[in-house]
Amino acid sequence: MSLYKETFAEIRRYRDMEWKILLWTVILMGGIVTATHLAPVKEAHKPYVQTLLYVFTVVAAIYGGWHIHFAHKRLTWYRNIRRRCDRVFMFFDDSIYDTRDSKPMLPRGWRDENVPYTDGLPHLISWWVLIALTAIYAVYSIAFIKPS
Repeated sequence: MSLYKETFAEIRRYRDMEWKILLWTVILMGGIVTATHLAPVKEAHKPYVQTLLYVFTVVAAIYGGWHIHFAHKRLTWYRNIRRRCDRVFMFFDDSIYDTRDSKPMLPRGWRDENVPYTDGLPHLISWWVLIALTAIYAVYSIAFIKPS
């Protein structure tokens, strides 16, 4: 039973982690955009600042996208462990508890199938697109830093 509880806790943690990674990545890129609009840069330092911000933006975008992929992969793995635990505890069987309605706790259709990675793919794609668009806007704003 402790495996079931630990698996449930990990599922909750990884599900929330996807949102946290997306939020932090977009906020970081928004900070870069804000810094490029507000912070004055001397003309002599502009190429160095731009290069540093380009590299930082690209690395942050790639790391954020990869980390969301990794969190979703682990989330899928833990969901499949939970599904196996559900089979062991017979949550798909009728009358697991002696009640009048004798319905299973979980739908029988879930018994033999695992959760595929593609189960949350539309969300992943939308998050990756949001990170890419934010990174593109950050790179655009870096390219047009106004010298002081």
